[in-house]
Amino acid sequence: MKAFLRATLPLLTLAIEPATLARGQDLLVSSRFTDQVLRYDAVTGAFLGAFASGGGLSNPVGEGFGPDGNLYVVSKNTRQILRYDGSTGAFLGVFVDDPTLVEARHLAFGPDGDLYVSQVTPEEIRRYDGISGASLGVFATSPNLHGALGLLFMPRGDLLVGSALSNTILRYDGATGAYRGVFASGNGLSLPQTLAYGPDGNLYVSSGTSGTILRFDGRSGAPLGVFASGLAFPTGFVFSPDGTAYVTTLNDNAVVRLDGQTGANLGNFVPSGSGGMNTPVFLLVKRLPVFEVSTVHLSVAGLENRIQIVGAQGGARLLVLVGRQTGSSSLGACSTLPLGIAHPRRIGVRTADGAGDAQVAIPATMAVPGFRLLVQAADLSACRTTQVFAYTFP
Repeated sequence: MKAFLRATLPLLTLAIEPATLARGQDLLVSSRFTDQVLRYDAVTGAFLGAFASGGGLSNPVGEGFGPDGNLYVVSKNTRQILRYDGSTGAFLGVFVDDPTLVEARHLAFGPDGDLYVSQVTPEEIRRYDGISGASLGVFATSPNLHGALGLLFMPRGDLLVGSALSNTILRYDGATGAYRGVFASGNGLSLPQTLAYGPDGNLYVSSGTSGTILRFDGRSGAPLGVFASGLAFPTGFVFSPDGTAYVTTLNDNAVVRLDGQTGANLGNFVPSGSGGMNTPVFLLVKRLPVFEVSTVHLSVAGLENRIQIVGAQGGARLLVLVGRQTGSSSLGACSTLPLGIAHPRRIGVRTADGAGDAQVAIPATMAVPGFRLLVQAADLSACRTTQVFAYTFP
């Protein structure tokens, strides 16, 4: 069985940027048998050309944005992690060159900024310095880990890993790598691929051989049933702010759209084989430079109510302001920068991640029914602001 997985698992995995889709974004899909990362319009599904290729990229599998805003791609056949410009897709060089990456699959940058890579065999999670790419050795493994695929850091920092051969989701201490037990199992889980949080705070897992997307409680891992079924080997998915879900399906080389509430299949969003797509193994979101308050998240399981900012530059310092009334004011840090909120209250300064996103908690005194909140974010690094976002708590 393990030999079978070694031959087939390059076809089975998909990584998804944890941030949700918003307008002003594209979809980036690893096309395994064309050695390219392809780009599609996230509104229409239209093919926009190859985003990243070259530099020796061969059999691309996992991909993700780093804290620097650039794109990192696992080049399986060369046992390397390659880096591409996050805006243009231009090749920037080899970030990791490690002969021990025999069967690398998924990659993820942790809260500490380091790079984590899963391997089917040897069954382990390897860690690399997030700035230099230098190997920091094996971060996590255990006798229970059989065919490591999807990686996902939990809100409080622990690491979830999909164990393909045991059909389980395992949990490891996010600081030490110590094994903390099985987090989720059952529910029909079969060859788990991608792990991602939904807008409801629950854990969603693509179950390859069962053709389903399964849902688990985001805090306890308890099974919550089948979210979507009848998919042609789903490898991953992502939610948009309007509640729509997008799924890559391996067997028909397409991206399918799902109703985010019911999981109903709404048809192919990216047509089969569009742009030469051949064995799409990873799906990622590329943010375009639209700096905005994306949404306000409410009553998310295990998380505080929070405001999400998108479209900044990776690493930018973002100040989040709130108020009750529109008006004219200015920001001392950028004296000429006008604000659209009268008497704004500063509720937090955050550093944008590699995708240009940041979140800040909403004060509990404001998250009450009927309270109308105005939100505006200021990029202190570039002296620019978002438009004012208005929200009334239900």
